[in-house]
Amino acid sequence: MLSHYDAVIKSLSGDVNGVNKEFYTPTEYVAGTLRLVVNGKVYRPGDDTKGWTEIDSMTIELDEAPIAGDVLQAFYQDMETEHIGLANVKGSPFDPNEILP
Repeated sequence: MLSHYDAVIKSLSGDVNGVNKEFYTPTEYVAGTLRLVVNGKVYRPGDDTKGWTEIDSMTIELDEAPIAGDVLQAFYQDMETEHIGLANVKGSPFDPNEILP
């Protein structure tokens, strides 16, 4: 399950023209974590309204081409971001004396 602590939201690139169905994330994502955001509404793969398929770690193909003016974003776990746990945070409210290993 995708945790919002491990996720980013990024604009997708690709022509939004009523014809193009292929869109790209700016960074690689972990397979199965991507959610499509169209005009602020979140969609899962295979959704009846705005279905889409993962092509590779940076590409999705929509079932239906978005129309001019639609805003496409993706919410996903970014493979390029290092996600640190609280055990690695020193000098925080969780470890004010910096004594965690």
